[in-house]
Amino acid sequence: MENQAPVFETVYKDYLGRLESVDLAAIARQWNLPFKNKSICIPLLGRIYDVGLEGVALAGQALGEGSRPPHLTCVTLFQYLLQNPKNPSQAKGWVCFRDFADAAPFVGGFNNTVERRLARDFEGSLDTLLPAAIKLGAIPWTANAPKCDAAFKIEAMPGLWMAVAANDADESFPASGHVFFAGNAHEFLDMESLAMLGMILVSRLKNFNSQY
Repeated sequence: MENQAPVFETVYKDYLGRLESVDLAAIARQWNLPFKNKSICIPLLGRIYDVGLEGVALAGQALGEGSRPPHLTCVTLFQYLLQNPKNPSQAKGWVCFRDFADAAPFVGGFNNTVERRLARDFEGSLDTLLPAAIKLGAIPWTANAPKCDAAFKIEAMPGLWMAVAANDADESFPASGHVFFAGNAHEFLDMESLAMLGMILVSRLKNFNSQY
């Protein structure tokens, strides 16, 4: 586990307390997820986590501080369970992060830590982007995709879809990366957690074994 400031431990325990009011078994049934030992198994961008009232760990690992995922991964999982929509609306189209109603305070950070990092990480090696995404469970984005050099779609968490479109640098334009969310993504996660999800995605695209 990464070294944590005391405040992160406080936040982690607070989330565990809030989970006591959540029917994890019902969420498991809703999304057809395994539920055992009072923990729900949640896929998140190519990895599976056990999440329950006693904590979070990679599936198959014993719970404990040594096996706990990084803080932002834990928060994303907690928020997904706390906000889980029982009847999510139909996702219609793709939305840029900045276009969600409550995104404004997080747009600058999202641009820097997600989209600009994506462009920087794969500049000059864009042919490696789709293979890296497929390792996480992505599929090529072909129909109705923006005009770009590489694009894919991925179910980041059950019911929550993301998409990426990227262009390599040329003589006229710098490299660029654009991350989109399904139009109903705000029903699954708050804006800060959606930004965290973007950070997890680009980190794992660059390094499948990233700590995130």
